[in-house]
Amino acid sequence: MFTDKDFAKMKIPPLSKGDDYNSIFKDIPFIIEFGKGKQNKNNIMTYVVLMFDPESPFAKNYNNPKKRSAQVLDYTGLKKSKKETIEMLTEYKDGDFLKVIDVYVKWLNNRLWGNIVVNETVYYEYQSQLMIPATGSKSKDTLDALKVKSAILENMDTISKRLDGYYDELYANNKELMSALSGQKISPEGIASGIIYA
Repeated sequence: MFTDKDFAKMKIPPLSKGDDYNSIFKDIPFIIEFGKGKQNKNNIMTYVVLMFDPESPFAKNYNNPKKRSAQVLDYTGLKKSKKETIEMLTEYKDGDFLKVIDVYVKWLNNRLWGNIVVNETVYYEYQSQLMIPATGSKSKDTLDALKVKSAILENMDTISKRLDGYYDELYANNKELMSALSGQKISPEGIASGIIYA
């Protein structure tokens, strides 16, 4: 069993009974609103922090998200919850819960998220440059323009691979969660403008 020392490096260690996550997340409305009408909100938020904080002993000891989830469900007592609660936590089909996870991990890793935003911005700037036709008054100008486009494509491949690594890190290498979130209307541009979800 884990002790307080095992949780010491986490940004938010799991709260004791009687404590409330609302004061911690007071600036994150999605997490506060999530509590309305939801059972076991504190246990559910404890599940989120233990699953996705990279300093969580569960994240360190269980790289496989399914195994980690089973251990965290057991630790939080959520293993005995209603079937629909367990499905919400493990199957990533509940839109409100997906928003909570997404906003939490971005809040948790704001430097990493900053890297994602910058790299995606550069990526899309490159993409817009590729859409400009490669023309010139001489064939040499056209060839030079195509060489530039080729270099841009190589840079885009590098950025794309870098972004894959950043997203793996951000979402604790949870491919199922990333797949579920890809259906949500979330973007770095939206985060930057303060409009996270459409």
